[in-house]
Amino acid sequence: MDVKASVVDAARADCRLWAYSQEDLSQKVTGYPQTLRHKLTGHNRAVLGVDDALSVMELTGGRNTIAAMARQLNGVFVQLPELGAIEDDEDLLVALMHISTAFGELSTRAQQAVGNDGRVDVRERAGLLNTAQTVHAKVLHYLALLDRVYGDDEVQDLLRHESRSGVVVA
Repeated sequence: MDVKASVVDAARADCRLWAYSQEDLSQKVTGYPQTLRHKLTGHNRAVLGVDDALSVMELTGGRNTIAAMARQLNGVFVQLPELGAIEDDEDLLVALMHISTAFGELSTRAQQAVGNDGRVDVRERAGLLNTAQTVHAKVLHYLALLDRVYGDDEVQDLLRHESRSGVVVA
């Protein structure tokens, strides 16, 4: 699979989330009505840059591009909840249920992959890795919720700093 193509496909998916014309989105992102389309199709070797991809995601609310980039780097993108958006631990229980469901899906996929012929082929491996990344993202989301609900004053200060600076403090 061409990983770069999957990132461009993801950017196209984010662009399709725009409620207005693609020319309007292109005008907002690049200043010209056709430039974004050229970058998404590789017209005259045009390439979608990081700044343009970020602008598309900010404008459309899509996160397909960043998720595809993270997958390309063997990572995972996790959308963190807004500070102050969580009032109690009900969100934690729901998040934990989502982790359990995703882990169950991973277990089922693994069992099916091995159960077919006693081996895991490339297609099955890709599916397992994708499902494992989903589990990982859900665990990270749960931990972010836990910080927001139960983090002490020092953790809350770190969260505010991270929110302002965009840098995660470990």
